[in-house]
Amino acid sequence: MPEDIYIPVLPVRAGKLYFPVGEFSGVWTGEELQAAEKQGAIVNITEAIVWSKSYPIFKTFIQKMEYEKNNSTGARRAFFKLIQNSLYGKFGMRRERDTYMNDTPENRAKILKRGGKFLTIILACGKTMLLTTSRSYASYIQPQISSYITSLARLELFKVIDKYKDSVCYYDTDSIILTRKLAESMIDNQEYGKWKLEGEVSEAVFIQPKMYAEKLKSGKEVLKSKGLIRQEVEKLSYKSYMNIMEKIKTGAVRIEMYSGVESRQKFITSIIKGEDVDTAIYLRKSLNLRQSEKREIDYLNNTSKPLVFKKSE
Repeated sequence: MPEDIYIPVLPVRAGKLYFPVGEFSGVWTGEELQAAEKQGAIVNITEAIVWSKSYPIFKTFIQKMEYEKNNSTGARRAFFKLIQNSLYGKFGMRRERDTYMNDTPENRAKILKRGGKFLTIILACGKTMLLTTSRSYASYIQPQISSYITSLARLELFKVIDKYKDSVCYYDTDSIILTRKLAESMIDNQEYGKWKLEGEVSEAVFIQPKMYAEKLKSGKEVLKSKGLIRQEVEKLSYKSYMNIMEKIKTGAVRIEMYSGVESRQKFITSIIKGEDVDTAIYLRKSLNLRQSEKREIDYLNNTSKPLVFKKSE
């Protein structure tokens, strides 16, 4: 991928999902590779899976779900939204999954009969459990369908990014923040395939992916901070984000968000450790500016650029 591309189209998973430039390898759909070639990428295909036919198998289903969702309220509306997401998730399920089972002769025999292996887990309370890897042969697991759904959705997002490339402030899986408004023909709060206008922003500050704050023209503040616990998020304001940005610009490499906040550890963790499920733990959270992000961020000049990957990465 040419290194002068500002927002490259090909994703690469290396712990996080990156959109790099440079030399790298991965698995993509044909449509994504065509889009990459339009950006000047040189594509070397080593393996390929080709389907001889394609068909809009979900067209009728989605049209029905769209109608029902848009003409429903409350729990009924939520149902028609979730059933579409759940269908996507089922297609993309892993075939191999870790499973915990009670340590009984019957379960041991069942695992060994299918040629499986298991680990014996001894809990702190003295109880033993079996950890095994089970494989599902369910016909509904069709990862190519889920892959194409996410691939084509990303390409729709990139169409907007390319059209408004001089106005892009921030984007995520299904959202984009611009310095100018989309064309009216692209906006509709209900119609599938169009964009919902969530609000008009008067000013915003972007700290890291999924951590930003907006002031809307309506006066409302919108705060996003993935990874922080709710009770601490509720203490934040737009000014809090501005203060964080000022610390970053003055050279801070680690910013403490909170420390010593009492919480409860996960239920299953308590069970495995043999501890009381109400055992208190104390949380701390900080922003590590040395940690690699999805793009190289230049806070002083209010810009960013994609990471450069080499072939070995």
